Amino acid sequence: MFSQSYFSQNTKIYGSIKSRKNAILLMFKKKRTEVPRDPGHPVETIRLKELRSRVEVLVGVSNFPGAQPTSFYSKHIQELQNEDYYVCEQSYRTRVLAYITCDSPGKPAVFLIIQIDCKNYYHLIPNLIFPVPGDESFSQFHYETLLDCELVYETESDGRITPKLLFFDLLVMDKTNYMNKPLNKRLGYLRDYIMSPYENMLRKRPDLAIIQPFNFDFKRHNKNNKPRFCLYKWMDVHKYFDNIYVTDEVWEQFWKHDFQQYEGRIVEAVYNPSIHPPWRFKRFRDDQPRANHHTLISSVPKIRE
Repeated sequence: MFSQSYFSQNTKIYGSIKSRKNAILLMFKKKRTEVPRDPGHPVETIRLKELRSRVEVLVGVSNFPGAQPTSFYSKHIQELQNEDYYVCEQSYRTRVLAYITCDSPGKPAVFLIIQIDCKNYYHLIPNLIFPVPGDESFSQFHYETLLDCELVYETESDGRITPKLLFFDLLVMDKTNYMNKPLNKRLGYLRDYIMSPYENMLRKRPDLAIIQPFNFDFKRHNKNNKPRFCLYKWMDVHKYFDNIYVTDEVWEQFWKHDFQQYEGRIVEAVYNPSIHPPWRFKRFRDDQPRANHHTLISSVPKIRE
């Protein structure tokens, strides 16, 4: 957030402090994608208990069984060296589980399970069906199936917002739990038994294709159209932008002896091109929840021109 004196001679910005010996660094927030409201029809409280119990039977746990971001410490280095892990970049899209079941005999139903405040909430998605392989009549469907997914919204060239469900793991299929199977096996089942029959239905039944609420895909593809998970370096939500100008006298009196207490705090800084570096500390802004996005700060010198 910029202050009212944004266009004044001394432009103010908010950043997060990182101290490195005799340097004070400005850290600015990376961009997060805003997520639209949840899809489908929320399930009434009276039925939530039944659905949660059914999923608990399938996976053996009452909490959210999907993959979760985690923190690594130095004690985990040996564990990472002993075994290979699939690691994907954490995004700010909506993490969901797709629960495929039967609402009544012969009537398939798909619920998206969304975790909010450590509780699982269910949203019924109309017109969504997943046929079994080999049934060209598309009258037989998967049941008691659980998929780990990510819900994204893509902006088309005409401005329309299109929802897409990205699959990246198969937990349970037709009451059979696959969670202890190797990941490459689970992804193969997901492709052959879930995605391929669904795509076949869309090709041969345009009347069903037109009413589907989502587009579907694997989270990632390579040129062979097989899902893959790329390895990323763990990245902080902040990135280095620039140093703050501090005189030797101010450093000795104010910062040097107890600089660790300022780690991570938001500060208001003033831009002054006559000094180097051009950012000067003004005051702490503990009332600000986050730092400015770095692209916003990069535009300050251009605006002053």
